[in-house]
Amino acid sequence: MKKIFVIDDSIPTLKLIHKILDNSGYTVFEFSDASTALSQIKTQAPDLIIMDIEMPKMNGLEALQLMKRIDPDLKVVIMTAYADLEKIHYFLENGVIDFIAKPFSLNEINTVLAHVFSDENDKASQELYDKRLSFICKSPEITNCIDKALKVCNSDLPILILGENGTGKEILADFIHYNSLRKYNNMIKVNCAAIPGDLAESELFGHERGAFTGAVDTRQGKIELSNKGTLFLDEIGDLSPNLQTKLLRVLEYKKYERVGGKNTIETDFRLICASNKNLNDEVEKGNFRQDLFYRINTVTLKIPPLRERKSDIEPLIHHFLKQYRKKFMVTAEKISKEALAILEKYEWSGNVRELKNVIETTASLTVNDTIQPCDLPRYIYDTESRNTFMNFFESDEIVPLDELEKAYIKSALRKLKGNKKKTAEKLGISEKTLYNKLSKYHI
Repeated sequence: MKKIFVIDDSIPTLKLIHKILDNSGYTVFEFSDASTALSQIKTQAPDLIIMDIEMPKMNGLEALQLMKRIDPDLKVVIMTAYADLEKIHYFLENGVIDFIAKPFSLNEINTVLAHVFSDENDKASQELYDKRLSFICKSPEITNCIDKALKVCNSDLPILILGENGTGKEILADFIHYNSLRKYNNMIKVNCAAIPGDLAESELFGHERGAFTGAVDTRQGKIELSNKGTLFLDEIGDLSPNLQTKLLRVLEYKKYERVGGKNTIETDFRLICASNKNLNDEVEKGNFRQDLFYRINTVTLKIPPLRERKSDIEPLIHHFLKQYRKKFMVTAEKISKEALAILEKYEWSGNVRELKNVIETTASLTVNDTIQPCDLPRYIYDTESRNTFMNFFESDEIVPLDELEKAYIKSALRKLKGNKKKTAEKLGISEKTLYNKLSKYHI
């Protein structure tokens, strides 16, 4: 029989968890403070510890450090109402086997334990570890968005994610799912803009054999496949009026029928929607049902475009380089300050998706371990040069000619990939003159 230590300063919570685990066949020991539990670990090692974080005398973070010193392989599950991105990184990087954000259903603890003690857990835990840390950010705009998501990830409240194309709406949806208690079940994704109109209803609700021409077999729909898990409807603003009505009914009653079917199917899924459209405007235009909008808009998370959170560019570049090096044999492993400065000035109309494509393309083509300005796609540094010169000409300030000449020489060198002989020829000066100017301007 598995032995579990439960540590929480809330006596009612201790009693509830004890009762649930006791009924499930575990041997449970209650502790209202971490220091008492630590003394017991040395004499009777538990199979698992379930621990709150915010406790008097010794909090869970301090206790975790001491527990790992006693037994590095000790299995610990953390539960807390004070979840944020920094804590998630700390927990998972310090050997916490699972992390549960409050509020959560106490009965769902058994779901966690079933996977903690599963033979497949070691394989699954690494995959979950990667997905739970999938959202890379540094800017306060995004970290605040992530912290808000963590506060509601274990509730069943529908979540609406808004943002331009390429900002990372799907990645945020993944982050929410894999940090919730539904993470052990399916995450089903549907791009509402990409479903052919005549197949959309079948795609979502499934169909019975013979329901229409070509329906040779009974098929489960996306809603059925997402039972006990998460349904992600991307670009929900493109859902047809007919399907909007049917989806609203499913959300209200948690029941539906397959196309051509008579049997009612009950369902339990968490809904996350995303849109690059202003759904308020779509409601006013009559393109989107107001009652459905209110239903899916319970919690709204807005991801700003990359041009409004430039501090995220550097960590994203390092993340993409690391990812790409895992998949392919490339030499590029870092980026120079000069190249980074150019990328931070660029406007990124394609957002994070465009940045990822630029880094992967550049890493594939460069033969050096450090990405330099001349390695970047030409349209990137052409844009940077054009913006530099436009700033010179549009500014009310009169700048010295030396500044303009320095910027022009740097632009020419980038375009010619650092070839000084060709640069001198194109500028109509000798190589000696060019070298003198490079020295003068510290280029």
